[in-house]
Amino acid sequence: MEERQLIHVNTEQEKRTQTHIDKMNTSANTLKRIFKNTVGADATIGDISENGASYFVEEFWKKYKNLYPPVSNAQKIYEASSGVSLNTISEKIEQFKTLLNGCPVSIKTNKKDEYVANVRKGHWNIYLHEDKAEQYKLAQEYIAVCGTIKSINSYSPIINALRFAPAGWLKLNNNGMTLELNPHYFAS
Repeated sequence: MEERQLIHVNTEQEKRTQTHIDKMNTSANTLKRIFKNTVGADATIGDISENGASYFVEEFWKKYKNLYPPVSNAQKIYEASSGVSLNTISEKIEQFKTLLNGCPVSIKTNKKDEYVANVRKGHWNIYLHEDKAEQYKLAQEYIAVCGTIKSINSYSPIINALRFAPAGWLKLNNNGMTLELNPHYFAS
């Protein structure tokens, strides 16, 4: 079996995904820290996101109900003693769920209970499709020839190079100042 030819490493997508996962971890750690500070116990983000803000009150009440009269309002006591409103907790949980549902790749948790991308190494790489290898070589030659054309006054060879290239071969980059190959057109 031939080794596939790598034509593009999509570092932008990898960075966007990692930034998204970092936001998820920050949101999850914030919720766990609030739980630890107000209830005095550890909780998993799964328990917090499944049960919502009521989970905070339930666990708080299990731990501290002997300090209050039996007919007390647990929610008001929780908010008064912790200084954190249940609405704030609910908003943070919804924010975390939105981040979790909007994640562009599948995720898993590691041993530190942090989220990481569950993708193979090179997931964002784009490889050349075998049937388009000849077109890829021609496109590289086309780009090289277009690079030799000089600009005269206001004439820009980039527009005509893009116009006369087969559809999908090229894309503009650097605010329309340079041409480059479109790796998705030649991808497998």
